Order: sequence, then C-alpha cells, then structure tokens
Amino acid sequence: MMTGKTKRWLVIIIALLSFIQAKSQRTIIMESEGGVYKIPCTVNGVKMKLIFDTGAAKVSISLAMAQYLYENGYLDKKDIIGSSKASVASGALIDNIDIIIRDIEISGLHIENVHAWVSKSLNAPLLLGQTAIQKLGPVTIDNNKLIINNASKTLTAKETEDLKSIIDLCISNKDYKGAIRNIYKLERGWGLDLEQYRILIVSCFESEMYEDCINACKWLLNNDKISKTDPDYLNAYAFMAECYKNIKEYSMAIDASHLGLPYCTDESYLIEYRFYYNLGVCYEELNDLDKSYLHYDNAIRVIEKAKNLTITDLLEGRARDKELNLVFLKKGLSLMRHGDPSSGSTYLALGALCGDSECIRYCKLYDINYIKEAKRFAGFLKGKP
Repeated sequence: MMTGKTKRWLVIIIALLSFIQAKSQRTIIMESEGGVYKIPCTVNGVKMKLIFDTGAAKVSISLAMAQYLYENGYLDKKDIIGSSKASVASGALIDNIDIIIRDIEISGLHIENVHAWVSKSLNAPLLLGQTAIQKLGPVTIDNNKLIINNASKTLTAKETEDLKSIIDLCISNKDYKGAIRNIYKLERGWGLDLEQYRILIVSCFESEMYEDCINACKWLLNNDKISKTDPDYLNAYAFMAECYKNIKEYSMAIDASHLGLPYCTDESYLIEYRFYYNLGVCYEELNDLDKSYLHYDNAIRVIEKAKNLTITDLLEGRARDKELNLVFLKKGLSLMRHGDPSSGSTYLALGALCGDSECIRYCKLYDINYIKEAKRFAGFLKGKP
C-alpha cells in the first residue's frame, strides 16, 4: 500500500516524465485542403505549403516553383545535381531534375541539404516526401496534427562520443560503409560537425555512393562557416567533379571543375591537375575534342611546372610520374582513335619512355618503336623556329 509520501513522489516523477516527453516533441498543425494535409514551411527562405506525403520518395516541387526560386536567387546552379526518372502512382516513369534544397524550416526545425525532385510539369503539387520526413525523426499523425517525436537531440554526449570512436575505428579499418552507417546515426541523433562531413565525403566516394558524396559536398559548399580559402572548399569541388564524371553527368562534372579551379594554389597542384584531367575526359565524352586536348595539355603543364620537368626530361625518360603518364596514355589513345596516329604515337611514346607499362603495351599493340618516335619528336622540336 502506497504511503502519502510515495504517492507524492510518484506524481512528481510522472510530471517530470511528461515534461521531458513534451520537451522532446513538437506538434505542427497541418492545413486540410482538397483532401490532403499541407504543412507551412520555408524552402531556402521562401514561404510555401507542402503536402505531407509519406508515399513520396523525395521532396518534390513544380517546374514553375523551381523557376521562381532560381530567378530570385533562392536556388543556385550548383544546387542542381543531375536528372533521374521517377515512378508515379500509375506506374509510369517520368523525367525529373535532381536538386539539393539547402534548408527546409518547419516550425523552427531546420532540415539541411534535402535531396529533391523538380517535376517537368509546371503545376505539379509540392510534396514533402521521405528525404525530408526521415530527417525529422519519428513522427505521429493525429488528424490534422503532425507530432515530431524526439525533436531535440536524441543522443547523450557520451553516446555521441562513443559513435565518433566507432566511426574512427571504421575508417582505420577501411570499413567505409560502416563509417557511413554510423555517421547517419550521429546525424539523426546529434548532428554532424565539419570533421564528420569530411569523413562522410571520403567514405561515400570510396564506397562508390557518388550521389551521397555529392550531397555531402554541397553541405560544405553551402555552409557559411567555411571560408572559400579553406582547403575543404576546394576538396568539395574536387570530389564533386570526380563523382559527376563517374556517374557520367559530364556537364555537371565540367561545371564543378571550372568552379573549383580558381581556388587552386601551387600547394594544391595535384587537385588542379585532376580538374584539368577530368575536363579532358568529360569534353572527350561529349565529343568536343579541341577542348578535351586543350585540358589534357593543361594537366601536363601543371605537373611539369610543379616538378620542374623539361622536354629533355621527358625524352630521356626521367619523368617517371604516374599522373603525367596517365595523360600521355589517355590523350595518345584518343588521338589514335580519332584519326591522328602521328600525334597519338608521340604521346604514347613519351609515356613508354618514362616507363609506363600501359603506354608500352599500346606501343607494342600499334607497332610503335618509341625510341625512334622520341628521336623523331626531338628532331621536330629542334627544327621549330
């Protein structure tokens, strides 16, 4: 049998638990309209109402809304990450434009870097889909009330530090997918700092999760706390360019490379080289050979300048540099395929002279005597005015 004192303590405990539960919940009143519930929110600072749709894979906005956001500076070119096909209720596949929404604010809660679709239809409904709903955490719907449970951080400081230790262990063991899983747990329960986003970018890239890597890069680029002179800013563009190239979004890779190049310095010459190399590859894939060869040559010049290499070093086989030889191979093969075997032979011979096994293999395949080819090229250079 409870004493009066025990009952008082029980009432206090129940009240405290109720207070804690109330503090970890947030209730949003949705507006019923045409048989659907809409949530007032702001998208990149623009007020709008989105239909709460648990059946939608991603947040979706109409082409007309996207045009408004873009024309008024609320959506930037770098927020557009590609295109994809989506399945609608009828089962048909439709084309969409993929974007990153930097911030969706709902009743004071901010959801950052949300993957979204722009429908090709001008007047498509605005949907709050799973890419945003999942970031809200556990939710309950009670008629027109959306109850967000655990609206505050759900991990204790100790749990957070334990997760960070697990992430570090995953990275040391090169368990990149394990690192990603635990980073996403940390994001949902506490939030990520700059170091975790660095780890996320590398882990997604190494796991070939290129879209996730691009999304993490965009978080960095849209973070006002990161200076444009910070190496992370340059690295984000470098990873983006590489990811876009790998998923064959060549135009987006070109844009990311051009955006990153102005931030390169003498110390970051390897990233500058990679930008130019990727530009060469992408323009070649788009059949713009003049630009492709221009950027392959830019990549060569970056390495020559950084390592003080001369044409004599190349002709005498002293330029044993894997980055340089990769460009010789790539440009040489491109020239051979596109009807300029004389120039192609020269680039393959330069790589072979410098010991590159692939260049040597292709010289044998194309019956190129790279020693003679080097002498011919040296004679040509001596005869130049």
